[in-house]
Amino acid sequence: MMGTPVGFFSEPPTVVIAPIPPKDHETWVAADEVEMNGSLNIDLETLKGNVSHNIKLGFQQIAPHPTNETEVMIVGGGPSLAEHIGTIKQLRQQGVKLITLNNAYQYCIDHGLLPSAYFMVDGREFNKRFLKTLIPTCKYFLSSQCHPSVFEGMPKEQTYIWHTSAEEIQEILATEYKNWYAVPGGSTALLRAIPMFRMLGFKRFYIFGCDSCLEDGKHHAYAQAENDGLPVVPVKVGEKIFYCHPWMVSQAREFIDLVKFMGVVIAPIPPKDDETWVAAEEVEMEGSLNIDLETLKANVTHNIKLGFQQIAPHPTNDVEVMIVGGGPSLAEHIGTIKQLRQQGVKLITLNNAYQFCIDHGLLPSAYFMVDGREFNKRFLTTIIPTCKYFLSSQCHPSVFEDMPKEQTYIWHTSAEEIQDILATEYRNWYAVPGGSTALLRAIPMFRMLGFKRFHIFGCDSCLEDGKHHAYAQVENDGLPVVPVKVGGKLFYCHPWMVSQATEFIDLIKYMGDVMELQIYGGLLHQILVTGASNADIKEY
Repeated sequence: MMGTPVGFFSEPPTVVIAPIPPKDHETWVAADEVEMNGSLNIDLETLKGNVSHNIKLGFQQIAPHPTNETEVMIVGGGPSLAEHIGTIKQLRQQGVKLITLNNAYQYCIDHGLLPSAYFMVDGREFNKRFLKTLIPTCKYFLSSQCHPSVFEGMPKEQTYIWHTSAEEIQEILATEYKNWYAVPGGSTALLRAIPMFRMLGFKRFYIFGCDSCLEDGKHHAYAQAENDGLPVVPVKVGEKIFYCHPWMVSQAREFIDLVKFMGVVIAPIPPKDDETWVAAEEVEMEGSLNIDLETLKANVTHNIKLGFQQIAPHPTNDVEVMIVGGGPSLAEHIGTIKQLRQQGVKLITLNNAYQFCIDHGLLPSAYFMVDGREFNKRFLTTIIPTCKYFLSSQCHPSVFEDMPKEQTYIWHTSAEEIQDILATEYRNWYAVPGGSTALLRAIPMFRMLGFKRFHIFGCDSCLEDGKHHAYAQVENDGLPVVPVKVGGKLFYCHPWMVSQATEFIDLIKYMGDVMELQIYGGLLHQILVTGASNADIKEY
């Protein structure tokens, strides 16, 4: 059993990217409600009623699993499904697992295919009919938001309940569970199934029947009256025109965001004889950590044997936290940080911002590091008894030396290259997704630990009067400077800052329904207030 964070990380439990609203702002509405109304086609009170009922039925919950090499098919009911049945049968004969969405389950059974797993998120009652046939060898993954009738008659030894990350249901879940593992994603079954089965360890996906468009006027490979008569929208991608229902267009857009965010753990399945295929994780690790892959793997191999406790997911809470980086704007916001600290806001520091805060009379609540280079050791010359230290398994081994074990937690990225190494030491671990900088890993990790309300300081992603940090850091001196224009304003950036800005946009798109942000200063602030997209970041 993995160690559990203590202190302020174990406070009791109590979604839209937006500035943190005033305490008395009762009209603020989280994005989850909009998403749920759109994707589940039931009102919020009915949805909450479903959850309240279903979590008391005693079905086993899902839990994260180590990454594996098993290939799986996710099969939806789109019209192209019919033409691919032969391919699906061939893959099934080769041992590829078959995961079916909604009524694609019965369609596959009718065509001589026995599903390995079934997945449902929709909360409407008619979905009950999709499960008229139960297979002894199939696992059933039903959302707690499904209609209660769906759970009736389901075999408990084969059925798993899972939960979305929608904020509106978290307090309900806390009435029944001590821990649960919320599944992020988009507004359709496909866009929840991919993250959930990735959480369960699968990374190699074939997708069939998830067309997101009509074919000869058909919305499914089979009759489904509930989708008849919906509006049709012509959509052009490349030079090809597709005809879609509105929900299909939404799914297509959200799929792009999901792939951007999960690209480090999702890739096209390579040909069996293609030994030159390189996973995106390797590129990401080499770019973000500035150490070669073999050194990185050696760091991980060494560090996981040191006996430090791992992180574990926690229920969502309403505690506000500050994530503080060392960007040049940090100096001008020290007064604001002190005010928020006096109000009880937790202080999380990245890299050498930790010592800068200490030098300015601020005691951090937590420290976070991902970089694997040896010089980072000097950032931790001062250890505070009340601080928690979160160090990546990829950090240089010297960083772990003399760290107090009761205050220090080891965490792991989702990079594929280290998963086999982790499996030699751990039975379970909770990989942290994200981008190529400390900030872009810290946000997902602290969201995993239950925090959703973030103030961001000193994460500028740009220079200020030629300075890259609020303090001297020679390792960043002499890097190239790139002029970047966003929302009519010109910024000067090092290349890694531009990468962080574009990855930040992708992170917001994917995690926007599960957190609130207030950013103080710099290029990232400009992106947030202008709603910029990657296309809006212009290099000159």
